[in-house]
Amino acid sequence: MSWEALTAVGTLGSALVVAVAAGAAVLQIRHLRAANQLEAILKIYDTFNSNEMVVARRFCLNELPRALAPESSYAAPLKDIDPRVLLVGNFFNEIGALVVDGFLDERLVWPLVPTAGRLWLVLSRLAHEWRRQRPDPVWADFEYIAALEEHVTQSTHIARFPGWFRARLLPAKPADGEFSAAAAHESQSGA
Repeated sequence: MSWEALTAVGTLGSALVVAVAAGAAVLQIRHLRAANQLEAILKIYDTFNSNEMVVARRFCLNELPRALAPESSYAAPLKDIDPRVLLVGNFFNEIGALVVDGFLDERLVWPLVPTAGRLWLVLSRLAHEWRRQRPDPVWADFEYIAALEEHVTQSTHIARFPGWFRARLLPAKPADGEFSAAAAHESQSGA
């Protein structure tokens, strides 16, 4: 075997070692990402199930709707808002930001999505009022998480049925002012 052939075999062997090392690095990065997501979602569930958050969610679902009812004189200035409302809204907004920015997979937060949807039905009135007062989209990431329920239900659960049956499963169109992720998505996508 000549020196040139030996050099070529050595170069090929080095390239093979580098390729194997690169593959191992990619695998390690995937495992690291999964470990980071697991750690994050465990912290999210700890916060979600904390006493303070449970009390805040109950307030938002049970007491706040009465305060926000049309016959109520409740005004929602930013400085006088109940801290429990901000705790819930900011919590779901942070989760939404993690999902939208790709730090958490949607499937990891799916168990929280129905709760986010119910809370958004109540808190959306405040968010929309604040959006009229300020130039930034208050709780937009929270709204995204709430909209996931309708999107996933439509695309995963309902879309698998034949068209004639799908119509039976779809809810009636929401009344004016009610939350509808599908209507919001259609208006944004121009559909």
